[in-house]
Amino acid sequence: MDFQPLRSKAVRKRRSAVLAIGVSLFLAREGASAAEYEVCVDVTPDIRALASDDLFESGPAEDRLTALGSAAWPALLRALEREGPVVRDGIIGILASAPEPGELVQKGVARVARSDPEPEVRATAVAALRKVAGKDSHDVVVAALEDPVATVRRKAITACKDLCTDDVALARLVNLALDDEPLSNALQAKRVLWGLTEDGRNRDIVERIRSATIAAPAASARSSGGAATEQQRALLAALLLAEIGDGSRLDDVARATRPGPSGAIRVHALHALGRLGGEDRVALVAGALQDPEVAVYAHDALRRMSERGVAGAREAVVSYTGPRAPQPLPRP
Repeated sequence: MDFQPLRSKAVRKRRSAVLAIGVSLFLAREGASAAEYEVCVDVTPDIRALASDDLFESGPAEDRLTALGSAAWPALLRALEREGPVVRDGIIGILASAPEPGELVQKGVARVARSDPEPEVRATAVAALRKVAGKDSHDVVVAALEDPVATVRRKAITACKDLCTDDVALARLVNLALDDEPLSNALQAKRVLWGLTEDGRNRDIVERIRSATIAAPAASARSSGGAATEQQRALLAALLLAEIGDGSRLDDVARATRPGPSGAIRVHALHALGRLGGEDRVALVAGALQDPEVAVYAHDALRRMSERGVAGAREAVVSYTGPRAPQPLPRP
């Protein structure tokens, strides 16, 4: 018996199946209508594989789902309502990579960002929504600034870049810059607020940040309370004002350069003195040259003061022989 024709027929069938799938996806993408070429692809195994700890299983599954493009979106959006948190997180990542996500995807990601029970999934969705929806993500991102979980707030703070310029959003960012915990959230809010001023060129936003900082209410319920918290809040308010060029609280900024529980605050304070400090601050900054933790930042601050012509700063820079940055340091 000759088995060759049977093998050839089997090969032809496999090739036809592959071709049919390709035609089906092409028609789905191009909007054509030809039911005789329609093929249904079961993506359940690939969706469930997103939860695997084995990257050789989850990685290829993600690649296959991504390659399906918009043809997979309805199934992925349904899975967002049914699958576990690891799968939901993976699906959001796939949808975020879509080159031209439609309104259906945007609404699905927004729903997850607003109400998913898992904080990590909400955090992923907030960042993804900013990417897929652009300025249309504004309301969800601003609402996430008040999420009870710090990791979600951090994603929302970062997503506010070039977006949160209305009074409500600015006020929320200012409050976060003054008392959010952990401290890294507060400092990130300060960075984003500065970016919203277009490096200080947008004087309207600068003034609104200044007004919101001065009028900011007492520490929020997220803060632990007590004198230490109020002292840190005052330091952060002084640093935020200095960030936008207001040196009215440089005494507080100067106190923040002293050794304390937070090296990050010291770095921000030294940078602020480098930009705004006068002759009366030179000795304080020069003293920080002896502290290995902040010496590089102190030298950078003195260099900035010297470039501004502050008396005594150049002498301190020239006489210093310790570690230094090869070029001016960026805003911390």
